[in-house]
Formats: sequence, structure tokens, C-alpha cells
Amino acid sequence: MHFNEPLLQYAMYGLLAAVVSVAGAIDLRTRRIPNILTFPAMAAFVLLHWIMGGTQGLIFSLAGLFAGLSVLIAAYVMKFMGAGDVKLMAAVGACLGVPALLTVFLLTSIAGGVHFSLILFIRRFRATLAPPPGSSDKAPKEHAALRMCYGLSIAVGTLATMAMRLLDMQYIKF
Repeated sequence: MHFNEPLLQYAMYGLLAAVVSVAGAIDLRTRRIPNILTFPAMAAFVLLHWIMGGTQGLIFSLAGLFAGLSVLIAAYVMKFMGAGDVKLMAAVGACLGVPALLTVFLLTSIAGGVHFSLILFIRRFRATLAPPPGSSDKAPKEHAALRMCYGLSIAVGTLATMAMRLLDMQYIKF
């Protein structure tokens, strides 16, 4: 964060923690992250940074927002994730900025890999217990079914990054 006021940092982190936690829970339940959550979050973080840091805060937040959009847009275009995931990462970037976003992305990728591995393991385990009849007919649907709810992974990566910062650990440098 570009400001030094600890109380403001905690407030921003609290708001972001609430946003990503709610988004992760909704995504797991409905396989969607609603715009009513992501767009106001993006606007609030940009506005708060602008109010607290002037033009420099505005640029910090907008750079993070566009970086957040950029890191997941290819996966969205290839239909591996939904637009809500991309917008949630943009909201995270608008709050934390580009330097922290790189750490969020790395930790989110690790959490996503673990999540996806668990999904594959559970499906494999279920298939060995009772293979579904006519499983060859389900092959085209399998790709769509493998599109995971990435909101939970974004929440884990974001919360871990904020915890690192609150514990005075440095962001991962690339």
C-alpha cells in the first residue's frame, strides 16, 4: 500500500478480505461471482486510494486493477474460468496494487493447483467405485465440468498475501 497509516491499511485489508471471502463462498455455491460484488469493490478501492493518495493513489490503484484484469484474461478467453474470476482479481489489484498482485497471482496459482488436483482425485476415486454408465457419451461435457470455481483460490492467495504483509514479510519479487 502506498500510505503509511496502519488503521487505513487494516480497514482496506478488512474490506478486501470480506470481498474475496464472500466471492469465494458464492463461487463455490453457484459457480458464479456476481457483478454486484466485484464492480462496487473495484470502484471503492480506486476511490479510496484516490482520496487517500491523490493522483498517485489513483494511478497506483488503476495500475493494479488493469494488472489484475491482465493476469487472468487469457484463461477466460480460453474458457478455463469465468469473467467473475477475472473481475475479482481486478478488484484485488485495485486494492493491493501491482507489486502485491504478483504475489497474489503466484499464491492463487498454487492454491488453484491444489484445488484442481483435489477435484481430479475425487473424480478419479468416484469413477473407480462406480463408473457411470455410458461414460463415453459424457466426454464432450467433461471439459466444461473441469472449469473450476477459481474464486476460492483467489481468496486464499489474497488472504495469504495480506497475512504476509501484515507479518512484515516481503512480497515475492520477480
